[in-house]
Formats: sequence, structure tokens, C-alpha cells
Amino acid sequence: MKKLSNLLLIIAAAAFVFVACEGPEGPDGPTGPAGETGLTGPQGDTGADGTTTCIECHSDDQSLTAKALQWEASVHAYGGTFERNEDRCAICHTSQGFIARVAGTAPADIMDPTSINCYTCHEIHETFTSDDIALRTVAPVSFMAGGTSGTEDADANLCMSCHQVTDWYDIPNATAHDTATVMINGYWGPHHGSQGNVLNGLAAVEFTGALTITSGGHYSGDCISCHNATSGGTLGTRTRYLNKEYTYPKTGRTANQLVTLSHLGILDEVISDADTNTILTYKSIDDPNASLEEKARSYLDLNCAYCHRSGTGNRGEFP
Repeated sequence: MKKLSNLLLIIAAAAFVFVACEGPEGPDGPTGPAGETGLTGPQGDTGADGTTTCIECHSDDQSLTAKALQWEASVHAYGGTFERNEDRCAICHTSQGFIARVAGTAPADIMDPTSINCYTCHEIHETFTSDDIALRTVAPVSFMAGGTSGTEDADANLCMSCHQVTDWYDIPNATAHDTATVMINGYWGPHHGSQGNVLNGLAAVEFTGALTITSGGHYSGDCISCHNATSGGTLGTRTRYLNKEYTYPKTGRTANQLVTLSHLGILDEVISDADTNTILTYKSIDDPNASLEEKARSYLDLNCAYCHRSGTGNRGEFP
């Protein structure tokens, strides 16, 4: 029994010695080989196609391409006036200014202005659906010179948000403009872009006495009935209307308008005085040297044919 007790005592003492004298933990050994690959889990739900919303607009039917090409042929594309980026001008002459105006933001100078583009009038890449082609606003327009646009075609209200008379000019005195009208900023009458007011019969010069006018049937929706692909380009000014001399009031110089515009780089063709004789020129209604046919064709071309033409659905067809 005594021997067993001594043996246990020796074993306990040895264990104490080993525990008390244990050193720091050594470094990890090398990583063992990878285990076998586990079983493949079940197939998850199919996610949304990342291109589904894109092709709502960017499809292969070329409709978006057609719209882009039409824009490239418009005055909006080359934006000759987007440098007018000070607050009250920027709201219509720059893309950023117009977007801010529609959003209800107070006018401010635009430091890096851009011309009117797709983002200006459409809510591009905001929802990444076909809703992005929606117009930024179709609400009736409260004109700066007074009155409100009609609602026959709400789409035209977007155009008339800018194509309207501003309130920065006095309406001219129709009975005294020959002698008493004050010239403001070189213009007589309202700021350029009075289409919205004209189509709604607003902000016109009022003449004394009675004057009966038969309505031509125009209304606010007429904008896009003419300004479309069928018109074949920009409506309005043509070279044949400008091929004549004009005295520029700020310089007092008289020169052919086409030659002047060419010299300024506004036209993409070099035109000299010698070239003007070969360019088609419209005849004035009171030109004593023009034939009746020339006068009639010139008048119809200048006042009617740019809208009343084949394919637009408007009355009258002038080939």
C-alpha cells in the first residue's frame, strides 16, 4: 500500500512539473489538402433580364434613330443661342435652365450650358422604361404676357413653355409706331418666339375700330402637325427669302443677307456677291418687275406651303 501511495505521489509531482514548465504555443502547421467539393445546391429563381427595360426604347425598329436624326436636323440641335446662359435667358436657351424651370427652380446663370437636347424635353434614363420618353410637362402654359394656353393638344404645351412672348417688352402702339415707338434692344415689339401666343390668339397688337377676322382653324396642338418628319427639315427661313440686301441697324452697313451669314460662319457654304445671282429668290408682292405667277408662288411659299403640304394632314397641298 505504501508503495502505491509513493507511485501516485511521483506521478502527481511529474504532472505538476510538466504543466508548470509548458512553453509558448508553436507556429501553425501547413494547411492540409482541400476536401472534396460538396453537392451543388438547388437552382435559384431566375433574375430580371438586365436588358429588358433597355430594349423598350433601344429596339431594332429604328424609331429612336429616326427621332435622333430629326433632332439633328433641327435648330435645337446646333443651338446657335445656348450661349445666352444668364438667368432669365437660360430658362429657354439652355437645356439645364429649362429642366430647372420645369422643376420650379428659380432662374440662375448656367455655367456650362448645353443646347436643347433629348434630356431637355424628355425624362431620359430616370425609370429606364418607355416612360422615359414622356414629356417633362404637358400642363397648360401661363403666358408671361398674359393668358393661358388651350388644352386641345397637351403635347404642344411643352413647346409653348418657351415659344411665347416674354414680358420684357411693351406691346407696340399700332397707331404711332412709325414715329413714336421706342426701340428696345434693337427689336420693335415682343421677344422672338411668339408662336404660342399667336396660336392662342393672345398678346397681339390691338387696333382701334372693328376688325373681323375669320379663324384659320389653328389651335395649340398645331405645333407637331407641321414640325415633324414630313416637313423635311426646319420650317421657316429659306435661303430664297434672304437673298437680298439688308441694312443692319447696329452698324449701318448694307449687305446681302446670305453673304453676311456665310461670312459669319452661320451657313455651311461660302457665298459671295457673285453667287447671289444664281440663287433662287422669292419675289415681293409689290415687285413691278415680277410676273403674277412669280408673285403668287412666292407668296404661297412664304406664307402657306411650309405647313400646308402633302402628308401633314393639313388643309391644302402645295407641291
